[in-house]
Order: sequence, then structure tokens, then C-alpha cells
Amino acid sequence: LAGEGCLVVVVAGGTNTGKSTVFNLLNGQNLSPIVNTAAATCHPVLAASPARAAQVLEGKLLPEFSASRLTRPDAPVDKSLPGDALLIAENPKLPDQIVVMDTPDVDSIDTVNWEVAEHIRAAGDVIVAVLTGEKYKDRRVVEFFREARASGRLIAPLMNKANPANDYTVARQQLLEFQSDTGASGRVFALPHDFDLGKSLDVAIPSLDADGDLWTFLHELDIHETKEQVFAGTVDRFVVQADAFIQRAHQTQHAIESAIGTFAESARAFAERYDPSPGEAVGGLFHEFVQARRGPLRRAIGSTSAVVVRGAGAVGGRLSCVFTTEATLDP
Repeated sequence: LAGEGCLVVVVAGGTNTGKSTVFNLLNGQNLSPIVNTAAATCHPVLAASPARAAQVLEGKLLPEFSASRLTRPDAPVDKSLPGDALLIAENPKLPDQIVVMDTPDVDSIDTVNWEVAEHIRAAGDVIVAVLTGEKYKDRRVVEFFREARASGRLIAPLMNKANPANDYTVARQQLLEFQSDTGASGRVFALPHDFDLGKSLDVAIPSLDADGDLWTFLHELDIHETKEQVFAGTVDRFVVQADAFIQRAHQTQHAIESAIGTFAESARAFAERYDPSPGEAVGGLFHEFVQARRGPLRRAIGSTSAVVVRGAGAVGGRLSCVFTTEATLDP
């Protein structure tokens, strides 16, 4: 918050919404590859002035990531790179006050990208929400931007591939619904559906509710005020989540204490009914259990011993009867 600040502008959205196209338009050059495959882009690309790029590479600006220079165009889709990789592209046209990040899909089916999305949301001060008619209501997309807004981030909704008929009537309604679902407010932007969009990189991204375009809006933001809003929102969000965690911990504690009491009562009830003297059936079951745990030789010996014991018991019984009879008959 001191000295010359720097806004981290994140271009985020769902699959195939045109994030890379918007990123390249903001930079005025093709820095991020445009890939139409779902979840293909797995590493964010950051464009920055030479001075800011050096800071990022030194780990001073975005410590959540492991930064390296973008040296080949296919690096953002290279799954062999570490999950926290951030690819840095220098853009002398950017002022030191703004860096722009292109990102993987926030609704990716690849779970590895979910953690990346959380880091991106934490790193951004301003998040350009690139939407389409198919994605502006998507559950995961809405949740991502709702969480970002709840933690103080400034959201700039942009409806891409929009129908310009009647002054973007449909797009305006969709943007209003998105703002209502996420809690976002302020300027909204739109780009018409144009297959040639991106071939010319001098196209402005117009605002639908004010004069000017997206780049002018970003450039005119008060850096310190925006940073303070993000900081305050982050602290508030942390307090809310910490309180919710503590409440859940207390509920878990009470549940465990209740379970301990229930088990203790059951143990006392069973203890009162327990008979420590095992019957003949229990002894037989125990003998069979021991026999089952012995090796073949020991089982054979044990079986023989059992037969001998049973036989000896029978013989002993007969001898006892004989002796008792003889003793009774012989005066």
C-alpha cells in the first residue's frame, strides 16, 4: 500500500469463453495461445512491463507461484510443468502500475486446476469475468466470482460473443443476472460475436453503461483505494470463515462428547450383564479358534491330543464307575 502500487488484473472465466483473446486485446499483441480444447490451458500467463516482470521473476509480487519466462508458445498447455508455474511475458506497452494475467478455466474438469484457480483468485485485485451466454449461469463459474467478490476483489463482467442487436439487449440482461448472482457491481463490458476477433489487436472493449472501454477503466482505477478494498475484504472474509470453522469445531466437539457418553452407557449396561464364567460351548469355540490359528503339524498334534484327552476322559469315567461299584459291593 506504500509507494507506487501495482494492480494485478486477472482475466478469468469458464471454458472457451475467450479469455486469451481478451488478454491479447488488452496487451495489444498475441502473448497467450488461443486453445479451443477444454481445460487445455493449465498454467497462467502474466504480461508485465520489464520492471514488474523482474519483480515477479524474483518472487516479490506473486509469491503464490513459481515464475519463469515464457520462452515457447506451447508452455501454457504443457502439463509436465509444475502445478504452480507462472509464465512471464514482458510487454513494454504496459505501465508499471498494471500487470495482466491470463488464466486456466475456472470450471475445469481437471482437479489440478482448481488449486490454481484459488491462487489466481487470491492474487488478483481486479478480475475481468469473461462470460458467454452459455457460461454466465454456470454453477462453478458463479461460485468462483462470488467468492472473489466476497473477499474484496473488484469484478469487471465482460459478455463475450454477445449479440449486438438492439444495443446488446440480451447481453445487458445476462450481465445484470450475473451481477445479482455474484454480488458484483459497477461497469459492465461486451464484445460482439465475431470469428475474426483477435486478428486485429487494436480493438477496444466497450463499456455498456458508460463512455470509454475496459482498458481506460482499468488505467483510471485508484490503485491504493483498490488495494485497500481488497485487503479489507480479505480480512473480513477470513474472519467470517474462521468463525464458521470454530462453530463447526464446537459442533464436532459436542457430537464427540455425546458419542462418548452413549458408548460409556452401553459399556456399563453390557458390563452388568457380563458372565465371566464361560460355558462349555464357549470353551469349544475358543479351542477351535486356537486350532485354526495353528500350522498343519500343530493342528494334527492338537487334534490327536484332543482325541487322546477325550478318550482318556471316557476310560477314566468307566474306571471310576468300576471302582465305585466294587467299593460298594465289597464290604
